[in-house]
Amino acid sequence: MSRTALVLAQVSNERAKQDARWGLANPVNRSNAAALAVLMEEVGEAAKACLEGDDRGFRDELIQVAAVAVAAIEASFDESLSRPEPKET
Repeated sequence: MSRTALVLAQVSNERAKQDARWGLANPVNRSNAAALAVLMEEVGEAAKACLEGDDRGFRDELIQVAAVAVAAIEASFDESLSRPEPKET
């Protein structure tokens, strides 16, 4: 398995954990601002692990950063799919 495939599998596993924990109540689903707040909180945790020299924690937090970003993208697809297509004039 390539490194990329391994990382993407870890991100997918983290997304599954998020869905199991939060379901549709995931704060990322509320708004773009909420998604950004959650994402930045995870980035802050990654920065903290990095500054503390915790390489494993840094990698784990980056997986969470990626998973939150994926959740936000998924939510944006859901929102755009629920809106009617603009009419041509």
